[in-house]
Amino acid sequence: MRQLSCKEVQRIIPDFLGEGLRGHDIVRFVEHIKSCPSCKEELSIQYLSSEGISHLETGTSFNLEKELTGYMDRALKYRQRKLQRRAALVIYETLALLIITVIFLYTGG
Repeated sequence: MRQLSCKEVQRIIPDFLGEGLRGHDIVRFVEHIKSCPSCKEELSIQYLSSEGISHLETGTSFNLEKELTGYMDRALKYRQRKLQRRAALVIYETLALLIITVIFLYTGG
């Protein structure tokens, strides 16, 4: 899986924050952010400008590092659950085909 460049990551930060990234892009994005202080800072700035304002308006406390880490963890968990659902679907489809084949063979199809 090809790693994203800083330029690519910084270009897709709004997509990530808007939950517009899909598939491997989420994983590649988060991996890059975790290893690149410059891109993490840019993500923090954009996250703060989008989420921090709502916290200021409501007067609720705001821990940028904790909330941003939680946001990235939720994105990765969402991706993992999606992969697990796909795997389960493949297993169920395979089992259904096996059952249909056995029934077909058993009844002399």
